[in-house]
Amino acid sequence: MTLAHDREVAQLKATIAAMRESLEEQQRREQAAVQAAIAAEADQMQQIKSTVQALRDALEESRRQTEAAIQDTTQRYAAELAQMRTLAQTMRDALDEERAGREQAIQAAVQALEAENAQLRETVQTLRDTLEARST
Repeated sequence: MTLAHDREVAQLKATIAAMRESLEEQQRREQAAVQAAIAAEADQMQQIKSTVQALRDALEESRRQTEAAIQDTTQRYAAELAQMRTLAQTMRDALDEERAGREQAIQAAVQALEAENAQLRETVQTLRDTLEARST
């Protein structure tokens, strides 16, 4: 009986060893699968982080470009506005000068007419005086 018993014990030990080996193999496969899943998750997380950083960088660059365009446009419009103001002032000055010239010309013409009118009155008075002196 001991031989059968020993065989049975040996068979049970072999079965237990095979089961243990099978469980260890299954545990190694599961561990490898978990490690692979963790590595895949880590890789995916890194890709997401890279994408988020690229989007942040693109957004920041877009903001910088927008601010530069706004600054450029503001400066250009400010320069154009200053140029228009200068042109408007130049035109006002030219109009003022033209008005002053016209007023001077009108004043000179009025003075010339007044002088001529005074001379004509004097001539008329002289003619009256001459006619009166002849009549008497």
